[in-house]
Amino acid sequence: MGVKPLFGALSVIIYIGTVALYMRSSMKGPTRPHAFSWGIWALTGIIVSCGQTAVGAGPGAWLQAGLAGACFCIMLLALTKRGDRSYARQDWIALILALGSVPLWWVTGTPLWSVVLIFIIDTVGFYPTWRKSWHKPYEEPARLYICWSLSGVCSLIAVENYSVITTLSSIGIIAIDLALVALLLGRRKCLKA
Repeated sequence: MGVKPLFGALSVIIYIGTVALYMRSSMKGPTRPHAFSWGIWALTGIIVSCGQTAVGAGPGAWLQAGLAGACFCIMLLALTKRGDRSYARQDWIALILALGSVPLWWVTGTPLWSVVLIFIIDTVGFYPTWRKSWHKPYEEPARLYICWSLSGVCSLIAVENYSVITTLSSIGIIAIDLALVALLLGRRKCLKA
């Protein structure tokens, strides 16, 4: 096995292993996922995986495929009593904006704009989790978001043909996850003071 497939597999293993820990924490601990964010990420994961595969990302696209299935499972969990059900008006707006942007993927007709739009949709999809985390920073496990950003790094290493199309999603995962970690740790420190 070459280096690229190794890192592609590693990105999926880290991501899915972290999802298993996240789901365990949701079932037994303080973690309470927000269904809107996880549902949006499941949908965009499928689209990005297909787009990356079409332009030759190779094993670098594996993370998005694994991410889609894992996010769908967490979305289902979030719809139960273990999820955060405090759906604010802003969450509904973020969901509508994200879902309303999906048809633009087909309208643009170019892979580059499709990936950029999906990146924007993913970012908007993060809003419900950010809002919840600001008010309840102990309901999201910061260390798991660090692991998810590590899976993004492995995915970047696994890409066979580097371009905006094949790397933007992984770079986004890394940046957004680490920004959430900073928010969680900062809010926890403020609440302790």
